[in-house]
Amino acid sequence: NSIFLEKYENEKPKLNLENINFVEQIKDCCELIKPQANEKQQNIIIKKNTTDEIKLNADRKLIEKIIFNI
Repeated sequence: NSIFLEKYENEKPKLNLENINFVEQIKDCCELIKPQANEKQQNIIIKKNTTDEIKLNADRKLIEKIIFNI
């Protein structure tokens, strides 16, 4: 969403950094959008070995917005 990115770049919001497991963050986001995907008869497939952990120091809400926009 270009409006979100433009607003983010112009306002420079304060980030709430925390250690997150990126794989779990992706799984959580997929669970949230699963009902909409089912309505559109679409499947969500994660091809990464989900037993691996990818740790990030990031803003959880910002990462969530980015994942939803993908």
